[in-house]
Amino acid sequence: MICEKNSNDNDVSKTYELKQIEVNGTSVGGLASSELTTKLHKRILSKLGLNLANSLENPTLSNTVEALYKACLTLDENDFSLRLDQRHDVAVVFNQENMLNKRKNLMKVRRIIERSTAIKAPSLIAALAHSKIVQQVLSEPGMVERFFPNPEEAPLIKAIRDTYAKMWRIEENENNEQFSEIIERVKKQPNNFVMKLTEYALWDAFNKDEVKKIYLGEEILETLSNFEADKRRAYILMEKLRPKSVKNHIVWAEDVEESSGGDFFEEVTPELGIFGTLLGNIATGEVLHNAQIGHKLRTKLASANACGIENVKTAYDTTYLVD
Repeated sequence: MICEKNSNDNDVSKTYELKQIEVNGTSVGGLASSELTTKLHKRILSKLGLNLANSLENPTLSNTVEALYKACLTLDENDFSLRLDQRHDVAVVFNQENMLNKRKNLMKVRRIIERSTAIKAPSLIAALAHSKIVQQVLSEPGMVERFFPNPEEAPLIKAIRDTYAKMWRIEENENNEQFSEIIERVKKQPNNFVMKLTEYALWDAFNKDEVKKIYLGEEILETLSNFEADKRRAYILMEKLRPKSVKNHIVWAEDVEESSGGDFFEEVTPELGIFGTLLGNIATGEVLHNAQIGHKLRTKLASANACGIENVKTAYDTTYLVD
């Protein structure tokens, strides 16, 4: 989620809102780092004599362990079908490998796990449900309404949709009625869009080392004109958000190439992620445990396009509440 600035040329009327960029239900980074960064920043605040109550508690790692433990308790001890080294029964598989990785050895292991009675954290079904292409489909008219069919739920549907960043498919076929319209919009205002690679494409459509994950502005049009159909299917088009930026310091643990002559006090934008756990019975639809377990804040240079921690222009951060 990112704090997004509504595009309006009148500075007086500018407003801000939270936008959902993506939902990740597969390997999730930052569980430990988020909790440790919070503890570090609280210690710094304490030494400075500042109010610790304004710094939110963030026990992401311990809450994750608790959720995994609850999952272990739900498995019938007489229903183990996955064993490690033929000696240890496996109740829960906590996977941090990319679920959509199609390397043969990993897919073989994944097949064994998915066919077992062990509880998957996450399952392959969950990973597919949280992929970018599914998120794009959910943004289409009528999709959210399928899950909230009651008329009195209309305000909830609108509230959900208002958080979505707009997304479009860019393959040209009879099922994509918006193709011509969205391409024309990109031609007129290319800087209002970003083209992102979907997860499965990293392992399917291309050589991984040759794939570019993000295209911006004029390069979107140039790239689309050279793409064949299979490559177009590998990307989705999103509106480019204009996040609110603030001045802050970014501290890195090693020497990197600074973007502004060594001045670390720069314009930055934060990206907020919410961690949650969901434990349920897929056969009955029963929800056994559903909890928000913490958050992750990543701050990047406002001039940077990517927000991954592997990007040296991004760092872990923490929340501090102010009026």
